[in-house]
Amino acid sequence: MRNKTDKNDARGIAQLLRTGWYSKVHVKSMESHQVRVLLSSRKAVLAKCIDLENEIRGLFKIFGIKLPSKLGHGSFDAAVRDVIETDMTLSHSLLPLLDARLVLYHCFIYLTNQLVSFCLASTSQSFVDSLMNVDEMPRLSVCSRICTAAS
Repeated sequence: MRNKTDKNDARGIAQLLRTGWYSKVHVKSMESHQVRVLLSSRKAVLAKCIDLENEIRGLFKIFGIKLPSKLGHGSFDAAVRDVIETDMTLSHSLLPLLDARLVLYHCFIYLTNQLVSFCLASTSQSFVDSLMNVDEMPRLSVCSRICTAAS
C-alpha cells in the first residue's frame, strides 16, 4: 500500500482537475451559519422550557392539582404562582423550578426577537431562502411566517 503524502495528494488533486471528475460545492455564507445557530439555540431553549413546564405539571399531579391544558408559555408562570402561593411546602419546592423556567422563557423571547429582527433587517433573498428552505416565496411572506411562528 502506498504511503499517503502531500506530494501524492497534490498529484491526485491535479489529476481530478485535469479529468473533470469533480463537482462544485456550495459553501454556505457566514450569515446562513449564524441564522442556523440562532434557530438551534432557540429550539433548544424552548425544549428545556417545555420540559420544565411538564415537570411542574407532573409534580402538581401528585397533589391533585391540574393546570389548564391550553396554558400558554407566557401565562404559565402567573398561573402556577397563583396555585402554589397558598401551600408553603409547594412554594419552597417549586419556586426554584419556576424561576429557572422563567429565565429560560425570557431567553426564548430574546432569541425570537433576535431572529425576527435579523430576518426583517436582511436584504438578501438568499438569506431568507436558506432560513426557510424556499425557492420563490416573497421575503415579506417568509418574515410574516417567522413572526407568526414566534408568537
